Formats: sequence, C-alpha cells, structure tokens
Amino acid sequence: MGEINVKAQSISLYCKQLKLPTFCDYENMIRQMDTNMSYEDFLLALLRVENDQRQGNNRKRRIKAAKYPYLKTLDEFDTSRLKHVKEPFIFELSECDYIDKHQNIVMIGNPGTGKTHLAISLGLKACTLGYSVKFYNAASLATELVEASEYKRLAKLEKQLSKVDLLILDELSYPYVLA
Repeated sequence: MGEINVKAQSISLYCKQLKLPTFCDYENMIRQMDTNMSYEDFLLALLRVENDQRQGNNRKRRIKAAKYPYLKTLDEFDTSRLKHVKEPFIFELSECDYIDKHQNIVMIGNPGTGKTHLAISLGLKACTLGYSVKFYNAASLATELVEASEYKRLAKLEKQLSKVDLLILDELSYPYVLA
C-alpha cells in the first residue's frame, strides 16, 4: 500500500513540475475509462482534457484582463434595434477578421442603441478566438494616460496597450474634462 502512495505522490509532483494539473486527476479518468481502451487512447484522452482545461483557463484569463464592465453576448443582442446595419454583417464582424487586417470599427448612434453591448460581445468573441482585448471607457483611458504621464509610467502603459490585439473605446462622444 505504501508503494502505491509513493507512486501517487511522485505522479503528483511530476504533474506540478511539468505544469500538467489535469493529469493529477488521472485516477478519476482511469475509473471512467473503457476496458477496451488502449494506453494510447487513454493518453490521448488525458492530453485532450489537459488541453481543453488550458484553453478554458486562457479564455477566462483574457476575458478578465479585458476588464469589461459587464458581460454580454451576441445571442442576447437584438439586431432589430439597428436601422442601418444588417444581421449578417454583425455575424461577419464576430469572425474577427478585422483584427488581423488591422481595421477599425466605429459605432455611431444615439444612446441606448446597443453600441456598448455590441462592442462587449464582439470583444468576448475575440477573447474566445485567442485575441487579447482591453475595454476602456474613453474618459477612464484619458485619466489613466494623464496619471501615467504624471507618474512617469506613460511608456509602460503605451507598451501594454501596444500588445493588445483589440482595443475597445466606449463612450467617445461623452464630454470629459482633463485636469
């Protein structure tokens, strides 16, 4: 019994050192495994679970780093509120080709037309596709830039912003005062 415990501890240690946390749950996968499963099939299943877990964690990290004020998806968006934009165009935007092409999207409209909702949902889609996104209220970004300049951190902030694949600026038309 002691030998099994040592093996389990060694497996746990290697999993931590190799940064394979899902592998630590191998006993649960063994219990669920089909008796006809080959070693290669078992290893493939274990690697698939590890990969899926990492992708999910990376997606969550990107969404958290974007700092959305709230989360909204395209499924929740009422496209009938848009007068001059057709639904297929919105779903074309959700493919995020504009990011790779370094194109800008400017949403103009009256308050309450869903611009923020649409921007957040497109940003979330970009996060799920592996892009790094940052969401800013324009006034907040302006304040952060002024503060970074005052505290000699402007170069650092600019460097951080330059690494972002998609920068979303919301409420550009609202007046704000820089002190």
